[in-house]
Amino acid sequence: MNALYVASLVVTGLIVVALAVALLTILFLLWRTSDTLGKVIFGVRAIAHRVSPVEELLTGVNGDLSGIRAALHDAVPDPSPEGEATEAAAQQRTVHS
Repeated sequence: MNALYVASLVVTGLIVVALAVALLTILFLLWRTSDTLGKVIFGVRAIAHRVSPVEELLTGVNGDLSGIRAALHDAVPDPSPEGEATEAAAQQRTVHS
């Protein structure tokens, strides 16, 4: 019985060691993944911070370009048939307003 008892303890100890190694490996992999995700989140926040003023700038540029487009449209009418149809529709809207 002593040999069976000792063999059971040795096998149980080996199983516990194997599980501990597996859990430590998982812990290490999760730590590395967490570190990588932290760096990615930091990078995304840095990019978001750098591009936040772009929306305000683009709104101003869009307003300026709308004025330029209107001035060019008045100076040079669109020669395409689609342009004539669009121009006729715009004139009808102007007349009805």
